[in-house]
Amino acid sequence: MGAKTLTDTAVRKAAAREKPYKMSDSRGLYLLVTTSGSKLFRFDYRYNDRRKTMALGAYPDVSLATARERHQAARRELANGNDPMAARQSDKIAEQTFEIVGRRWLEAQRPSWADRYYELSKKRLEVDVFPTLGQRPIAEIEPPELLEHIRKIEQRGAIETARRISNYCGGIFRFGIAEGVCKRDPSADIRDALKSKKPVKHRHAITETELPRFLHKLDAYELEKDTYDAILLVLLTAGRTEEIRFAHASEFEGIDTDNPIWRISAERMKMQREHLVPLSRQALEVVKRRLAMNPGGLLFARNTKSGTFSENTMLYALYRLGYHSRATIHGLRSTFSTIAHEREWNTDWIELCLAHVDGNGVRATYNSAKYLRQRRELLQWWADYIDAQRAAGKALALIAPE
Repeated sequence: MGAKTLTDTAVRKAAAREKPYKMSDSRGLYLLVTTSGSKLFRFDYRYNDRRKTMALGAYPDVSLATARERHQAARRELANGNDPMAARQSDKIAEQTFEIVGRRWLEAQRPSWADRYYELSKKRLEVDVFPTLGQRPIAEIEPPELLEHIRKIEQRGAIETARRISNYCGGIFRFGIAEGVCKRDPSADIRDALKSKKPVKHRHAITETELPRFLHKLDAYELEKDTYDAILLVLLTAGRTEEIRFAHASEFEGIDTDNPIWRISAERMKMQREHLVPLSRQALEVVKRRLAMNPGGLLFARNTKSGTFSENTMLYALYRLGYHSRATIHGLRSTFSTIAHEREWNTDWIELCLAHVDGNGVRATYNSAKYLRQRRELLQWWADYIDAQRAAGKALALIAPE
C-alpha cells in the first residue's frame, strides 16, 4: 500500500490560491482545493482504459478518514472488475423507491392541478399504492407485479379507480425515466390486460315534452328557497352542481349593467379552466335575490361544515318532485343541450355554455370569452323559453292535472 501523505492538520490548514491545486494522499486519492477555498476529496482511476474521477465528498463534512474509507471501497470494486462510480449509481437507484419518486412526481404536477384534484390523487396513491408498492425500488418493478397490484383494485369492483391508478403509476414511471432512476414504464405493457370500463350511463334528463309539467311542479312544490333558487340557476345557466353550490358574491361582475357576467375561476371548474357565464335577465334576478340574502359570501350559504347545502340536496329535491330515476341535476344540462341543438343553435356556442372541451376545433383551444356575445344571446333565448314552458305547464295543470 502506498504511503499516505495527507494529514488532518494539512487538510484543515489548506488555503485557497489563485489557481486550484491538488494535495495528494496515495493511489489516486487527493484533496482538490479550489480558488474559493472549497476542499474536495477526489479519486482518479482508470477503467476500461479510460481515466475517470470519482467525488468522495467535501471537507469538513467528510473527514480525511472517511474519504480514505470510501477510497478503499472504490479500489475494492476496481479489483473485482467493477467501475466504482457505476456501482455507487446502482446503490443510489436502489434507494429510489416507488413512493419516493411518486411523491416527487406529485409535487411536479401540483402547479398545474387544482388543489382538490391534487389532494384526491395523493390520497388515492397513499391508500392504494404506497402501502404495497411504495417500498419497492422503482427500477425493479416489472409488468406482472404491477398488474397483480392493479387487479386487486379491480377485484373490489373499482374498475375506474384501477385505471386511474394505472395512469398515475405510468406518470410516475415516466417521471423516473426522465430522472434516470428507472428505464421503462411497465404500465404501458399492462394496459390491454386491464378490465374495460363499464359503458357510460347517461344521466336521466327531462325531455322537451316533460319540461312544462316539470317546471310547474318545481314552482308549486314547497322547497327550501335556496334549493329552489339553486335548481333554477342550474336550469338557466347550465351550470354543474358544484359550480352552483359554491357560487360566491365575488364571482359576479357587472350586475347593474346590460352585460352581467358570472366568472368562475379555473380552480373551481372541472376542467381547471376559467369559465364565463353570461347571465340572462332571469338568471340575474335569481343572483340578485341570493346576493340580497347573502351579501359578500356564498349565494347559498348554510350553517354546515362546507358552508352550503350538501351535494345531494338538489337531487333529493327532484326525488320529492316525483323524478326519482327519471331526472338528475346533471341531466338538466343535457336538457338544455338537446333542446338547443334541436333548435339548430351553433354547436360550439352550446358546448362553450356547458364548458365542454374536447380535441376538435374551437373546443380544443378553449377561451373563456369565446363567443361571449353569441352565448349571451343563446342563454337569453333559453331563459325566455323556460318562462314560456313554465306558463305552458301552469295551463296544462289546469286542463289536465296529474
